[in-house]
Amino acid sequence: MALYWLYRNRFRLGSGAGYAIDPVCGMQVERQLAPASVLRGDKTVFFCSDRCRDRFVANPEHYVRADQPTMTHRAEPRRTNMSQQIDPICGMSVDPETAAAKREYAGKTYYFCGLGCAKAFDLKPEVFADTTRSA
Repeated sequence: MALYWLYRNRFRLGSGAGYAIDPVCGMQVERQLAPASVLRGDKTVFFCSDRCRDRFVANPEHYVRADQPTMTHRAEPRRTNMSQQIDPICGMSVDPETAAAKREYAGKTYYFCGLGCAKAFDLKPEVFADTTRSA
């Protein structure tokens, strides 16, 4: 019932107009506070980090589909192939060969999209290391 109420009142509550979805990692980004953005045509694309912006700029067609003109959703699932790993902090897919950092904990290797995520993991690895979830 609560979901129905939220749906019915979405315009009155703002309907997420101040937010965008990073097309590279799928994270929700507040437009006014986005760390990075790129003007593509007449649209501004917002990113959660410079790393995601750089990946997008290097190959924008990889992240945008023809039936997706607003670029508000991901063009692909988080893990594009099984060799990629999931960053345990932000959930971004990470290629082990190009990962910004990696850590060993409890006999498992964790890969990170950036040094910030690796530092967060270092503070409390037991919180982020989920032994029941497969990478």
